[in-house]
Amino acid sequence: MIRFIVLVVFALVCAIGAHVLAQRKGRSVKRWVVASLLIGPLSLLLLALMPKLKMPVAAGS
Repeated sequence: MIRFIVLVVFALVCAIGAHVLAQRKGRSVKRWVVASLLIGPLSLLLLALMPKLKMPVAAGS
């Protein structure tokens, strides 16, 4: 039972980390949270290594 609880807590920590990183990098938060739940810390590593997306310039500015 304790292993299950540790696994769930670890998955939630990975999901929260993916949420924060994806938001900072301008990436899809939902996709990266799902990826973190499926592949765990590997998704955090991949996301950390990805460059930040540049925001498009609004028309007329």
